[in-house]
Amino acid sequence: MKNSGKNCFLALPALALLLAAGCANPFEKQETADLPGIDIIKDSMKKYNGQNSGGIEVYDLTNDELSERFIYWYDEVGILTYYYEKTTEDGGVYKEYSSGYAYFVEEDGVGKQLTKADERYKFYDNDYSRHQYTTDSVFYLSDKGIKNSDVTENEDGSGKITYSYDAEKAKMAIDGGKVESFTVEYYYDENKEVTHFIQTTKGKYDNGEDINLSFKITVIPSDSVGPIDNPITVTHVEDSSEKN
Repeated sequence: MKNSGKNCFLALPALALLLAAGCANPFEKQETADLPGIDIIKDSMKKYNGQNSGGIEVYDLTNDELSERFIYWYDEVGILTYYYEKTTEDGGVYKEYSSGYAYFVEEDGVGKQLTKADERYKFYDNDYSRHQYTTDSVFYLSDKGIKNSDVTENEDGSGKITYSYDAEKAKMAIDGGKVESFTVEYYYDENKEVTHFIQTTKGKYDNGEDINLSFKITVIPSDSVGPIDNPITVTHVEDSSEKN
């Protein structure tokens, strides 16, 4: 989803992680204070925002495939190492790896190390230039257009928080179609921490076909990610004068 000014446009095929970055606003308004489950979500966001390692996986439930995966680790001086991969529209896999001191990409099976002169070269740290996938922006939170909210809890204390949105009031849109409904289901464990959430979008494309998109975003625990090795093999040495 990206910010379009007046409307929130849903991007395809995934980019579900970016929903909050472009359109969603944190629950800051007083009228959201009594939303069921709000404290659980906000506490999980705060924890993710403050940890030194972790990640996110996005699974496309509609097409039954892993869409994106991002893991990260900050070293003792706050320099970010991360590995990111996503499924491309042609069925391939795009990969990125950054140690904070070297940057690599793999496209169409070709691995490259980029020089600092390349405009694609990226550097992140924990103080001045944070990667947004290491922040709470990966959680979708919006106080606009919620029409139904509910919490169901199990005997062990785990449960599910559901927020359903009026797409028109939330100003949601999708290229080539109309969004009719949008729902987010947050699943939390017995420690009241969100483990994953599912975003479901329904509507109609301009050609009459149904829009039925569903993505599961899993929060990768901090203690499961340590120093990250580079999985990309360099098969092409790129000169700084080369262009995309």
